[in-house]
Amino acid sequence: MKRLLILCITLVSFSLQAQDNGLNWLTDFSEAKLQSNAQKKMILLYFSPESSARSTEISENMFSNGTFQALSKKFILMRVDQNASDQQTAMYNKRLIIHYNKQSYFPSLLLVDHNGAEKGKLHSDFTSTGSTKYLDFLKSL
Repeated sequence: MKRLLILCITLVSFSLQAQDNGLNWLTDFSEAKLQSNAQKKMILLYFSPESSARSTEISENMFSNGTFQALSKKFILMRVDQNASDQQTAMYNKRLIIHYNKQSYFPSLLLVDHNGAEKGKLHSDFTSTGSTKYLDFLKSL
């Protein structure tokens, strides 16, 4: 019975984390920079949390928002998963976290250009008010 419960919780957790509403999230920063340069778009880094509750909050308050869906086309989306299963990806993501997310705020978003220079500040307030403010910032670009 415990195994079945653990399996159900794991499946729900994976499905919640994958609920990014059809958004195309890259996982390789080098590829994101190449696409950013070629398409003349900035990169929106998403520092993905461990907790599925936090994933649900950001999905509900940000990624499922129609405004975000429309704005996302203006950016190259990149997920930096703090718990990547692949060891090489995990090490690379750790370096990205140390460089761009020094306070280790999860979940959070940060906009960078094709050279990796930060544009704006790290955003980690995914309440409806905080999300609206960040969407306004993205619209202003």
